[in-house]
Amino acid sequence: MHKVLDLSKQLSSVGEVSVRAASISPLSEQERHILRLFSEGKDSDDVARILGISPQTLRNHLHHINQKLRTHNRLEAVMNAIQRKLI
Repeated sequence: MHKVLDLSKQLSSVGEVSVRAASISPLSEQERHILRLFSEGKDSDDVARILGISPQTLRNHLHHINQKLRTHNRLEAVMNAIQRKLI
């Protein structure tokens, strides 16, 4: 529960994340699942464990997610995906 509260604080401090007008590459189901887990307040260790992947594989997924969404970090990616109704 504490993680969810921390995420709420982070989300409120970020404010509106602008949705870019340019089209984006579609996210895979795995990438959407990763963003959903982060949006629920899970940390990287939790997400990797839940998905049964290594921390490095999770970092690779996050890199690809940020490239596709044209975002710079996990929080921005989650907010962007929520605004675009991808998760």
